[in-house]
Amino acid sequence: MISTRIALPALLAAASALGSLAFAALPDRDPTDLVTIAPGRVTFQAPGDFVRDGRPAAAPSIDVGFERPLRVMRRQVSEADYAACVADGACAEVDRPDGPPRGDVPVVGVSWRDATAYAAWLSARTGHRYRLPSDAEWARFAAEAFVGEPRESEIDTTDPIARRLALYRAEAEGARPIDRAPKPFGAFGRNTHGLEDVSGNVWEWTDGCWTRTVLEAGGEVRETRNCGVRVVEGRHRGYVSDFVRDPRGGGCSAGTPPANLGLRLVRD
Repeated sequence: MISTRIALPALLAAASALGSLAFAALPDRDPTDLVTIAPGRVTFQAPGDFVRDGRPAAAPSIDVGFERPLRVMRRQVSEADYAACVADGACAEVDRPDGPPRGDVPVVGVSWRDATAYAAWLSARTGHRYRLPSDAEWARFAAEAFVGEPRESEIDTTDPIARRLALYRAEAEGARPIDRAPKPFGAFGRNTHGLEDVSGNVWEWTDGCWTRTVLEAGGEVRETRNCGVRVVEGRHRGYVSDFVRDPRGGGCSAGTPPANLGLRLVRD
């Protein structure tokens, strides 16, 4: 019989090493760069179409309070981030320039369905729940970079087509020339919360659905929701069908189409 004696200090050191390896394998070690935004309130223009007494109406301002901190990605999801999901078979490939996926530029050309698939994959990989933000959360973390839709201050017409043309003109007049090529992170600066490239040349998917709200004279409110069309936010608000990757080809976007579609997630 061979007897082996191991000194207690050596045994403890080995146990500590094994514990470190086990900890390193835990999904709790999430490397995602997040910004934590303190509880607070945000007032913004509600998304969707509004009708009052049978006539198109301006969207009301709504006030939303957040009782808990909001944790959101400092940067949009990069090409390299998304490519890892594709390599795992959890995300669909998207069109992108030749060459290896870059970690310093945002992935673009993703649909709402692609974005939610990536969120599910990242959640499984890290052990934390990631998801697309609501339109209210996006307005909250965008802060002064939030644009929403052109203000319909005094657009008073019973002709929906004339109203849409007026909105399009207001959008076009305020639009700045946009270079569609994705820029390295930080190219559009940081907002007051420290988030990069908010309202740059990549519009971000939200989990908000397109809604049409009818306000009757008697005070009755009727709302129709279409979650096949989602709210995107950027230099202006847009409404895009959930399967669309390039809104320039259509897909229910109204007014000036977004230049690119990307994503930035929040973590619960």
